[in-house]
Amino acid sequence: MPLRPIHGRALGALCAVAFGLTACGQTNADSLAPEQKANAASADAVCLERLPDEIAVPDAFVVETCTQSEKMTTFRGRATPAQDIDAVFGALKSTYKAAGFTLYDNSNGKIRSVIFGGSGHRKGEIQLNPKDGFLAVAVNLYPLEMEQ
Repeated sequence: MPLRPIHGRALGALCAVAFGLTACGQTNADSLAPEQKANAASADAVCLERLPDEIAVPDAFVVETCTQSEKMTTFRGRATPAQDIDAVFGALKSTYKAAGFTLYDNSNGKIRSVIFGGSGHRKGEIQLNPKDGFLAVAVNLYPLEMEQ
């Protein structure tokens, strides 16, 4: 099952589709209803980082939300249509290993999760959760300065 890193321009387009934003962190406020403007404004405050190109994600992954704190940045979304979670998880791990990441399998029950990092790589975790008709995906990235 092929995987692809998600690129900055692609993420901006996905954010535009998912949020009605011109780019992740930029609001097209004129086209939004008042309650959507408030939600978009809060998204502006927390979606300051883009998903790095080196982070592999499942095919057809669409970012739906992005939140950022001092401890981590989280991108949540879905991969559709429904995909075989074990095949996607195996392909993700292979992609990360081939790129030189160090991995720790953190899976629990039906949720597949791998913590990634290593020298010269961004540290984080990707979680896959099978839902009815889609695969829920969360990518947690830790601060750049975080040590192993």
